[in-house]
Amino acid sequence: MSARAHKYLKGVLVLTLVVAAFLLAREATESAIIKETVLLYGYTGVFFLSAVAGFNIVVPVPAIAFVPLFVESGLNIAPTLFVIALGTTFGDFVGYALGLAGRELAEDKKIKILAFLEQTRERHYWWPIGTLFFYSALVPFPNEILVIPLAFLGYKFKHIFITVLAGNLVFSVLSGLATIGAFGIFA
Repeated sequence: MSARAHKYLKGVLVLTLVVAAFLLAREATESAIIKETVLLYGYTGVFFLSAVAGFNIVVPVPAIAFVPLFVESGLNIAPTLFVIALGTTFGDFVGYALGLAGRELAEDKKIKILAFLEQTRERHYWWPIGTLFFYSALVPFPNEILVIPLAFLGYKFKHIFITVLAGNLVFSVLSGLATIGAFGIFA
């Protein structure tokens, strides 16, 4: 399968999941079983779903697509969006851990490029952090694309955590409200 076909297949898969989530949300208005299942797992279930979706480099399944289902099942929108942002941030730190592990392996091998990268980090520390915020807040692709290299470069956990959490909160609120508005759940 070509790279182009692979991208289209992923796109179709994500679109299918989003449509399925919206159909489940509509069904939840009439199905006591679906509402009970969502309420049984509640915000804890939303967190774990978001954490798994947060580390989504292979198959991006956005947890935000399930917001209509969660809201129609009886969960409140504000805590749901916050829990999705927390869960996604937790998942992003699997990527952070991978970046740190890669750094440790590179240090063991005394790679010269690591010294160059560290000098670059020293000179331009905050540019990548700012880029990470805007990326995680506005781009619907995996944050690990930036989180893993920044961890590899030795960026501090607290700087990455605060930045990704803030970006994920912005993304969750914007996407969640747009999703709910588009499908008239509050109508």
